[in-house]
Amino acid sequence: MHRKKLVFAGTIATDKILSVLPFGPAWQEALDAMAKVAPIAGREVKLRIYKDYDALRSYQADNIERLRGGLASSDAQEVQTIKIEE
Repeated sequence: MHRKKLVFAGTIATDKILSVLPFGPAWQEALDAMAKVAPIAGREVKLRIYKDYDALRSYQADNIERLRGGLASSDAQEVQTIKIEE
């Protein structure tokens, strides 16, 4: 699935391969440190590596379209509350 959805689209989800990369331990240490700092504290931090700017832009645009589609297809009477912590 990773190869099919991400690698061929110019994206590598590092959470799947970070442990085998030569810089993996240093990156994991930085991710663990970031997960302790507000406003990220308590959340899992993940990274992606993009082939180029176009791959990044395409990945983000695809996700926005997917989210828009989900909002448009949700029941009109169903209200979703999003809590934003400050």
